[in-house]
Amino acid sequence: MFRCMTRLAILAVVGAVGLWFVGAYRVVQTKNGVHLIRKSHWSFDQSYVDTRNWDLLDYVKNAELTQELGKIRLEEWRSAFKDYWTDLQSEVESYVQGLNEKDQGEFRRQFRDLQTEVQRKIDSLQEKWDKKELDTESYQQQMEQLEKWARKEFEKVRDHFRDTKN
Repeated sequence: MFRCMTRLAILAVVGAVGLWFVGAYRVVQTKNGVHLIRKSHWSFDQSYVDTRNWDLLDYVKNAELTQELGKIRLEEWRSAFKDYWTDLQSEVESYVQGLNEKDQGEFRRQFRDLQTEVQRKIDSLQEKWDKKELDTESYQQQMEQLEKWARKEFEKVRDHFRDTKN
């Protein structure tokens, strides 16, 4: 009897935690993967949302979720960008070793300037997003444009770096 009551108590606790979780969080399936997003208020609505086939109207209808997904996308992009920057800096450092001291300083300065400019643009985009000056589509487009611009600038400096060394 005691074992049965213990199992029942454990089952009740697990059930209560499960209900709390379903009411407090959304599991969101996107084209980029699965995300866990806290709800602004406790409810059983939208406990699982699949956005893989959403159109613009769906995103407009679900503004709160769209805002949260935008924040996640920005953080993913920032993380990927940081990784790319780290890899590029490592590559730069290996190239710099064969240059004279003056050229080493110049190339490091160019990369610092570029990094500062990229960070300024990221901060500006984040500020517009936080102030809700951008809708989701504009935000995504500007993020993609910023990424393309930054990668192009990185390639220019790196190519100049390679040409100088050779």
